[in-house]
Amino acid sequence: LFRSTFDHCNGVLLGVKHQLPDFTARDFKNSGLQHLLIVSGTNVTIVIIFISILLRRFGRRAMFIGSIGALIFFVAMTGADAPVLRAAIMGAVVGLAAVIGKFSDARNLVLLSAAIIGILNPKIMQSDVGFFLSFAATLGIVLGTPVLMQVFRKVTDVFELRSLLAVSIGAQLAVMPVLGYYFGNFPVSGFVANIIAEPLVPFSMLFSFAATILGAGPVIFAKIIGIPAFIVLEALLQVAKFFGQFPLLAVSKSFAVVIGILVVG
Repeated sequence: LFRSTFDHCNGVLLGVKHQLPDFTARDFKNSGLQHLLIVSGTNVTIVIIFISILLRRFGRRAMFIGSIGALIFFVAMTGADAPVLRAAIMGAVVGLAAVIGKFSDARNLVLLSAAIIGILNPKIMQSDVGFFLSFAATLGIVLGTPVLMQVFRKVTDVFELRSLLAVSIGAQLAVMPVLGYYFGNFPVSGFVANIIAEPLVPFSMLFSFAATILGAGPVIFAKIIGIPAFIVLEALLQVAKFFGQFPLLAVSKSFAVVIGILVVG
């Protein structure tokens, strides 16, 4: 039980997809939840929050320095893939802006991180599909959420439902052209699957991170934290399994380009 939980923790926390069964990875892909298996902004956010809590008594400067050190270590652990590099750079810039008291615009941060990654490794900008998906989803959230919040203004915001709808649909609309262009299909069920799965993500990240860290200590502590980690991760697996059974929508490259133009417009 706990070995399985540890493997799934690595998949969610560190993007170690080779430890997941093929059918599980397929379920996440077909349900539009494959982004949960890619190290990105959520992972980096958990790291920054964890370090900030530990160092908050020492002031913002210590929190920033500690967060930067943790980000460097985290990037090294995950192989410095494009999504985590983008998220780490954005996190570092946001942290620096907080320390010096300057406001940081999310759109500028996305472009800045893209420029830095492009300078460090131009090939990523040319052929890394994960990079395109990560940036498309980020831009969809940054640019689309304010518009969709107005579209769903009559929807109750109890339990952040309106925000959840706006963020999930914004990201899905943005990645649709990318998925259609490179893979020739799009998981229609992903709209609903993401709305159900997104509230579970922060808890899965928190428990996964704790289980991974405590796994180096006494077994009893890892087992205790492994129970809630297993419950949340199992819920995510069941959501992916259920929605992964729905057929994919075939999309031609030309149609994907048209959709991309409409989304950007």
